[in-house]
Amino acid sequence: MYKRHCALRVAMTVVAIAFTAAPAFADWNPGDGHKMHFPQMPDPTGFDVNFRAPQQLADDWRCSETGPVQDIHFWFSSRYDSLDLSKPLDTQIFSINVSIHSDIPVGPGNPYSRPGPALWVRNYTVGEVQIRHDGAGPQSWYDPATGLVVPNDHNNIYQCNITNIDEPFYQKVGTIYWLKVSISSSIELGWKSSDRNLYPPPFTGLHFQDDATWRAAPTSGWQEIRYPAGPYLGQSMDLAFVITGRERPWNHKMHFPQLPDPTGADIFFSGPPRVLADDWRCTLTGPVSDIHFWFSAHNDWLDLTQPLNQQIFNIHVSIHADIPDPDGDGPEYSRPGALLWERDYPVADSLSVHITRCFTDSQSWYNPSQGQFEFNNHRILYRCDIDNIVDPFYQFQGNVYWLDVWMASEGPLGWKTADVDRYPPPNTGFHFLDDAVWGDNPNPFWQELRWPAVHPKGGQSIDLAFVITRPTPTGANDAVPESYHLEQNYPNPFNPTTTIRYTLPARSTMELAVFSVDGALIRVLDSGVKSMGTHEAVWDGRDAFGTAVASGVYFYRLNAGTFSETKKMVLMK
Repeated sequence: MYKRHCALRVAMTVVAIAFTAAPAFADWNPGDGHKMHFPQMPDPTGFDVNFRAPQQLADDWRCSETGPVQDIHFWFSSRYDSLDLSKPLDTQIFSINVSIHSDIPVGPGNPYSRPGPALWVRNYTVGEVQIRHDGAGPQSWYDPATGLVVPNDHNNIYQCNITNIDEPFYQKVGTIYWLKVSISSSIELGWKSSDRNLYPPPFTGLHFQDDATWRAAPTSGWQEIRYPAGPYLGQSMDLAFVITGRERPWNHKMHFPQLPDPTGADIFFSGPPRVLADDWRCTLTGPVSDIHFWFSAHNDWLDLTQPLNQQIFNIHVSIHADIPDPDGDGPEYSRPGALLWERDYPVADSLSVHITRCFTDSQSWYNPSQGQFEFNNHRILYRCDIDNIVDPFYQFQGNVYWLDVWMASEGPLGWKTADVDRYPPPNTGFHFLDDAVWGDNPNPFWQELRWPAVHPKGGQSIDLAFVITRPTPTGANDAVPESYHLEQNYPNPFNPTTTIRYTLPARSTMELAVFSVDGALIRVLDSGVKSMGTHEAVWDGRDAFGTAVASGVYFYRLNAGTFSETKKMVLMK
């Protein structure tokens, strides 16, 4: 029987779930990375809108980068400046409720957009977040429920940082979401309005999309928030918040990381043994030390509050040679050939397998043998990391290989489709090489894997989400780098993001920055004192104000100690 209960907290002893033991908080400051349309910074002379529970506020954002929402930052104030950081916070603020919702757009009978169903929910105590003073100015108070407006009510601004979120929400670029916040407290608190003058052109001085919204209680309907006074009287109001986070850096050995599509599908690959396979072209000769892939459970039956080894019994992975496009005697697609390497990982006694999870908007399910396709089937996404493989497979640069995976389990599991929109040019939006394939063990007759006709990409090739990697040196016995080194960015050309890796032979004060062809500073990607070793920074093609820059040639420069080196990269939209 499939289990459908999905808990938010997991305790496991067999397969490790990666949680943060103690929060490591981080402020958000102008110029830092973000995953929303642009940072909505606080207006030091604006309004604070009452969001003391049960009253709730929400504002929308358009995701600018696919990946996990690992950090949420918002700004607020207290009426009469009654919040006192020198006193125990837990006697003033009892809990902070945050949730992410889908978007209900403007439509017939719906004059303004509003939050839809909840996609992700958390409750935090003040001990689990960071609250710090972050500026001051003469600010006003606004309670939309009563219509109360009090000019110059308070001065202090506070930033709330919720960072290193475990089991985060996994968002998709271009999608609009809503952040809802409500605080249970002994004092009146208000979510700060954002400063429109800090918005990048053409939005400077304007509202982003639709009004922020409020509701008096969880069961009440959403109503729009408009400025009750001042120069923006009657105009839409935005609230001050930033969504941040980034993918883990993938030290990969394949053509490019095939990361999961949070709005994609999962392809059935569990027992009785259904096996799927996808190909990759090796970009670096050496051992395949780690294998990572993403999967989900049909109808979210997997229950991590129960012993995992009673639900997933075995994970089988193998690597095969490539049978390229045939000469006319067989199927018109490439497929796995000779077996080169294989491993079984019984979940009951495996120490090499680690599983983490996050939440998505909605994912589909596809069983190609039955032609079964179900939209909006499940919401939980899992990543399986097989690390530090003993006697690994040794691959050679330029060769094409196939990764085959199947899982023996209590209920159906599916391998997640890759997000081809994240592929670097000229592959963006397209399949990489040949179709992924499926078959039934023990001697599969490989059949190509394509989207069914009911899908918007019907008939197109499917890629599966996986990454082949090598370990990143972290231990004390790892080789010490002998010199400074700045690597070429990857991918290059790129759109919309690229990764820059650099190595420091000793603890150093450094700065990594991007410049235009005329030498103008575009953005500082990384700076400060960094430890010895290899580091990575990601550029999303935006300047320090969050504005997307134009296609063209750019330069990035590393200054560290007495070392300075500059390299060229190309943004191609």
